[in-house]
Amino acid sequence: MGTWRCAQRVIRVQVYFILDIPRSVWPILRPRLSTTEPIMVKRTALPAFMEALARRPDGRWLRWLTRRDPARYGVGPPLFFHHVPKTAGTSLIKAIGKMVLPELAFSEKGNLSATFIAELVERGLVPGQFIHGHPRAGAAAPLRGSTHIVTLLREPRDQVISNYLYVRFDRGVPDHGASRALGFREFVLARPRYAIFQTASLHLGIVQRPVGRAEDFIDAVPQILAYLDEMALVGVVDQANAFMSRLAKIMGWPPTPHFPHRRKSHISRKQRERMQAQFADLQNHPMLSSLFAAERAVYLHARVIAEKNLECGPPREHSQVNQLVVAGDRPGTLLRG
Repeated sequence: MGTWRCAQRVIRVQVYFILDIPRSVWPILRPRLSTTEPIMVKRTALPAFMEALARRPDGRWLRWLTRRDPARYGVGPPLFFHHVPKTAGTSLIKAIGKMVLPELAFSEKGNLSATFIAELVERGLVPGQFIHGHPRAGAAAPLRGSTHIVTLLREPRDQVISNYLYVRFDRGVPDHGASRALGFREFVLARPRYAIFQTASLHLGIVQRPVGRAEDFIDAVPQILAYLDEMALVGVVDQANAFMSRLAKIMGWPPTPHFPHRRKSHISRKQRERMQAQFADLQNHPMLSSLFAAERAVYLHARVIAEKNLECGPPREHSQVNQLVVAGDRPGTLLRG
């Protein structure tokens, strides 16, 4: 027992020095010297400066040492980011991650299943909670009305090209083989779902049973428009910093989180221009024209919401208001996510 207590004391003092905690308050953090319990402490009131440290996202060690419930430090209502693939969502998650407590961030390795969300809701959503990922069938439905829902959309041409390149270079995705065997034009013709991909991704999260054909998403457009209308915030990639500023106001975050643009490109400008020309040519293809039209209708509706939102002034405190979408993307920019 003597050796164990000595080791605990050494570890405790090392942690205090790492956290730069004054020696005068060390007794407050003295742990229980039990061989079966982790090094934690009784719930004693902390000095003001330590309470401020415990509220910070990087104060996880202090919250653990002092047995503070992270939920008591959560800022803003529960936040759900509906991550549509290839819309800079990974960059957005990193930016938001700097503002929320890591213990309150929830995802299933980038995805969200209906079972996972049901368990979260059953345990009870808490202030400052950040739920993010690509929702599978019905996963977003229980969060409607109980969280602030946000999403990012991308100008359809850039999203289709970016999505194709992602599938082409990632061997772990189902359509990788087809993307390697086919060029951009042939791939979109063979996989028409990519022509309406953002609409399909939004629809998948709010329905219990996925549709079978790409054409079926056209009939689902009114559902998607209503879903966008009720969101707390909608953004587009090219104006991500404006989106983050607006989100910080809605959530009550003191500073505006920086949006870390992760530009990368696997192709030359000439290759990209060729794919852009092929995309333009596909707009009138009888198999794809209605799909592209539906996808653009969803994107343009989001922009209309933004213009109205900018005219309305500061956000209201409600989970189904405060939409923001601003102008389209720059061609040729690839963002992570």
